[in-house]
Amino acid sequence: MMRRACLIAAALATLGAVPACAGEPGAPAGDAGPITKLLPQTRNHKICFTAHFGDGGIPLARPGGHLQSLTAELYWDDAEPVDYSDGGFGYDRRYEIMLMARIDGQQKPMFGGLECPYSDRARIDPKTGETTEGPSATGLFCYQDCGGGSLHFEADGKALIVVLDGEDGVRLGQDLQPAVNATRLRLEPAPAGVCQPIEDYYFKD
Repeated sequence: MMRRACLIAAALATLGAVPACAGEPGAPAGDAGPITKLLPQTRNHKICFTAHFGDGGIPLARPGGHLQSLTAELYWDDAEPVDYSDGGFGYDRRYEIMLMARIDGQQKPMFGGLECPYSDRARIDPKTGETTEGPSATGLFCYQDCGGGSLHFEADGKALIVVLDGEDGVRLGQDLQPAVNATRLRLEPAPAGVCQPIEDYYFKD
């Protein structure tokens, strides 16, 4: 059973040619934007990405040491759409992303998850009629509850780019905060087996 200790789990598994499911309501259109091509097209399908960092890794302000690798598993969860036609918060569907970070000097990896709302339409200010935010075409903003952090994901071809904020960071059991603000990490598609430790951590009974 998935553990959600004050974070809103997330997920990704093998990236492959996933046919768009015509019968799936709210399925993202194939040409909706570059980020869409990297996202699961059906519910509960998982896609895996990973990155290994050479030259000693990525320096960390917290918990100290260096980030050696970062693995992400993403999926489209079962949350029902939340209307945002009045300009407020809402989404057409919600993705979850689960992360595993390996730090030098630590025997066990760090785990944490985030929620990622996705919108097909722009948000319109009901008073002015102006667009306040566009659809989730080029990026995916993910966040944690309970004082956690947030991450922004972008698409670059088949790779997923994650931007680590040096001020807030993200919580993976403990704070993960880069020494340099706005650190961009490139996560490449990976076989499902690479994300097996994430599966074991979140879905183990």
